Amino acid sequence: MGEQLDDTQNNSVESKKKAFTQLLESVAPSDFFRFLDAKGVTTICPGCQRDGLQVTAISGKKNLDELMKGDDGKSFVTYFRLEPGHAGDTDHNYYYKSFCENCGYITMHAVTPVLQWLQSEANQGGAEDEQL
Repeated sequence: MGEQLDDTQNNSVESKKKAFTQLLESVAPSDFFRFLDAKGVTTICPGCQRDGLQVTAISGKKNLDELMKGDDGKSFVTYFRLEPGHAGDTDHNYYYKSFCENCGYITMHAVTPVLQWLQSEANQGGAEDEQL
């Protein structure tokens, strides 16, 4: 019976990981940049003070059908994971990274505030749609 419980727990953990990965891969570059703008993040590098040289990594996913049709597929902001010094994994270990093309200064943004902001935006949009 203990093994069956372990299998159920493992399936639940894997299901949560998959859902979280799908959520991370749903953050389009335009959404991330809207978040940064809404929070007042500037395009000026904190290291060298140059403007407009911040680069944010973007990943893409294409399936065979998209490739055959010539579609670009789906782009999302690349997320990174910090390896904690202890066992366990939470959303606090994940972040988005940008760097300055001039001096290499790196800025990181935790995924949690971005995901919460996007969820809030979606909820507000839904409430506005209901009022129409």
